[in-house]
Amino acid sequence: METTNTHASSSLPRSTARLPYLMVIGGARIGELHKLTEARTIVGRSPDAQIRLSDTGISREHAELVVDGAHLRVRDLGSTNGTYLNGERADARELADGDKLSLGAATLLVFTHQDGIEDDYQRGRFRATVRDGVTTALRRDVFLDRLAQEISFSRRHAAPLALLSWELDAFTATSARLGPLGTRSLLATVTRAASATLREDDLLATLGPGQFAVACRETSGDEARARGDRLRAVLAETAFDVGAASVRLTVSVGVTTCPAGSDAIGAATAALLRAAERMLEAARARGGNAVELDAASNA
Repeated sequence: METTNTHASSSLPRSTARLPYLMVIGGARIGELHKLTEARTIVGRSPDAQIRLSDTGISREHAELVVDGAHLRVRDLGSTNGTYLNGERADARELADGDKLSLGAATLLVFTHQDGIEDDYQRGRFRATVRDGVTTALRRDVFLDRLAQEISFSRRHAAPLALLSWELDAFTATSARLGPLGTRSLLATVTRAASATLREDDLLATLGPGQFAVACRETSGDEARARGDRLRAVLAETAFDVGAASVRLTVSVGVTTCPAGSDAIGAATAALLRAAERMLEAARARGGNAVELDAASNA
């Protein structure tokens, strides 16, 4: 989704040849492209912010972006968690092409200028680097990087983090019956239906054929199990139209939570994925259409 600012009172001249852009490369709104057409743009959680980001750690009016000719500056607006430029705190700084802004815990914005390049092309080029072409869920490599960030956030703030690992039951047989095109259509439809059961800041990813994961920030084991059961129920109750066929399917869901620890983030990420996979295997062993929660998550 592209957001073109319309709320500020002062717009840039239409003749401006080089408009700055911000691309969201981490956080709940990953993949969005924002063209800065106003002289002043507010970024924050407030409904009145021109760029609205709902991630934890972002203040209602977190920072402002000021365009002055070919120059773009960022200024922190007294946010609780600060604004960071390329990893360093930046209360007021000028931005250059390729700079990365970090607002709150996880949302990263990339500043760039584009001369005469279509917005659709820019948006498509960026989305292709982070999202699966069939399901539009996060790609596996991007998700693993984001999961590591979520584990780091969970540790720093002593906040719960849950992981759901889920897959379509009997996917191999269903895929063989539908063929490649039908399978692509089914996966796209299933992920749309699954997304509707999740929160805005949940991170949905494709891990493999018919296999998915969801990272749920500030979510307890019981809350994650309830979310997984809602996902399971919605998909089981839905008839998916694929060409002339009406497809019914079920899913198995494994749920775990991130334990406290001091081991390296990479090792913690791998361990969390393994724990969720074990729970998924347990759900499969029950015959599918089931949700299994790691007993340690209720400890």
